[in-house]
Amino acid sequence: MLEEIAAHLCRLERWARACEFTHAVPMHAIQVLAVLAWLLSRSGLPHRHQLQLVALAVVGYAGLFGVALLRTTSGLAPFDLRNASILGYLMAAAFLAAPVVAAVTAHHRRVPSPKN
Repeated sequence: MLEEIAAHLCRLERWARACEFTHAVPMHAIQVLAVLAWLLSRSGLPHRHQLQLVALAVVGYAGLFGVALLRTTSGLAPFDLRNASILGYLMAAAFLAAPVVAAVTAHHRRVPSPKN
């Protein structure tokens, strides 16, 4: 009886550790998306383009969360990359990286306003 309880507690502990990553993804998305929006606001890009880039980053984070949740519920470790779900991670990373690259590139290309 005690061995069954101990085994059950070990499974719960592994589940809790696996859920940490799934929990961290949307929590950090709030911070990253806010920084991205701030960076885009200083980039000089048209407002509509800024909104589209933030929306693309939201899609990337949703994809990352979906892959992480799928892996967690399947009992796979978040970073065990020997699975086909690595493609999901890569696609989500591309959706996240594209707006950041666009924001940084636009910010560096922006011509400084002349000082009076």
